[in-house]
Amino acid sequence: MHPRLSWLLVIGLFLGLAMLWNNSISGQAQSTAGKLSLAMEKYATGGLAPALISSVPSCYTWDFLNNSGLDATGLVIHLKGIPSVTDVYTGVLNPFGAPDPSSGYDSTTDVYSLIFGGGTVPDSGMAQIGICTSQPALRLDTVQPAFYWVVPGTTATPDPLFAGLDFNWIDPNHLQVHLYNEQSTPLTLYSFYVLTPIGPLSLDDLNDGVASTLPMVNDQITDPLELAGGANTTSDIFFNQGGVHVAFGAPIVLEAVLSTQDDSGNSIHLIAQTSQTFAQIYLPLLMKK
Repeated sequence: MHPRLSWLLVIGLFLGLAMLWNNSISGQAQSTAGKLSLAMEKYATGGLAPALISSVPSCYTWDFLNNSGLDATGLVIHLKGIPSVTDVYTGVLNPFGAPDPSSGYDSTTDVYSLIFGGGTVPDSGMAQIGICTSQPALRLDTVQPAFYWVVPGTTATPDPLFAGLDFNWIDPNHLQVHLYNEQSTPLTLYSFYVLTPIGPLSLDDLNDGVASTLPMVNDQITDPLELAGGANTTSDIFFNQGGVHVAFGAPIVLEAVLSTQDDSGNSIHLIAQTSQTFAQIYLPLLMKK
């Protein structure tokens, strides 16, 4: 072969490979840019939701009075929409200790039952129950009675008081909380504090003594609020505004005190812990120089 033809073939082959490589890179860049553009468009229009991540389990404790006139030797709680309970408070304020082995979840009714025995709450005595779950809600079953004392040979009434709640993150800085009067007895809500502990609290620390030492964001009510039987109230809590900063994943504690309208001593003290569950999404921008 003539030397000139050999060089022409080499140069042609080189140019061909260069064109193929350029087309491939250009196509990948266009594809990537297109995907990023689409992703940013979806995010801007609400098509991409921030990731939902929770680093702190939802935990709840509530203390309540036995005003049945009888010494109660057991307690039954039916909770709706809670498939599992990851921890149960068994400290000194719970006279029953761990729940009975018959406790558990019924997938047919979507109800988790906690059955306590082996202890006594005397008439006019107080008890505290606490649990941790993967669900941002604490609600009684709609089939009543769902929270009641056990006294052998008789029915102990009235049932102990109960207040339910659920958490709903509207955006990373906006938490909406619903507080429910789950029973027929009218209640008065006296305080509804938003607290910010330095770190996650254990079930043993979700009590009035510890809560009173935590930094307070605000009180969600300015005057006592009447809650009729079956009624609820909604609170919108805003963070990272006005100097109140809450980092992603940081624990948030809510503390509510309610009592019957005819007897302020017949009260329930509810403390709940959750955390911010939104992770902000950031999309990289490719700049062409």
